[in-house]
Amino acid sequence: DAAKRQGSRRLLPELLYSFLRGMEWERDSAAVLDRPPGSRVDVTFRFDFRELFALPWELTPVEPEGRSLGELERCLISYEMPGRSTAPRDPDVEGGRVLFVTADTSRDPLPIQEHLAALSAACRAAGLRFDPEADVLRDASLSKIQERLAQKPVQPTILHVLCHGALLADGKTSGILLRDDTGLPEKVGPVDLAEAIGEHAGSVRLVVL
Repeated sequence: DAAKRQGSRRLLPELLYSFLRGMEWERDSAAVLDRPPGSRVDVTFRFDFRELFALPWELTPVEPEGRSLGELERCLISYEMPGRSTAPRDPDVEGGRVLFVTADTSRDPLPIQEHLAALSAACRAAGLRFDPEADVLRDASLSKIQERLAQKPVQPTILHVLCHGALLADGKTSGILLRDDTGLPEKVGPVDLAEAIGEHAGSVRLVVL
């Protein structure tokens, strides 16, 4: 019921906070809060075990029963695994081009036009090139995304994906709903999505889901 769901929403941030408290999180979170007004702060989570990256660390409170990291303005959250490094940038790729990917596969319509308007305004403000027609891939499949990411000389460096989510066949793992090559809805898991985008790691520098 609603009370149980609300309790679960409170429990997860508390568990994340308790986990990090043994790693001097209280000291680090205080530094995050004490930064000068308007300044940016980078918070990096480094784990040896892949399973930990599945947790929503953006929900971690920066103070007991207070705001979470994800609620802070100008707070960049990133993730690293020891022994891994960022793929080198492809020197032939033009920087800052955005590809907006959508797949409306549910009776509950996606706010595509609202996202388009917000994305266009953000790109204008940041000086990034974005064409509301040419830089939009509708009813996307995984193969169509890969084709667009491989197009030269206008390979996208930012991938913005708007779609519905869905549980995979195991009933536990969350994925996204795209189209297959025949136009039917298809569930895509995190491993398949990561592998598809990872082939273009030299050009794609940011993915927004």
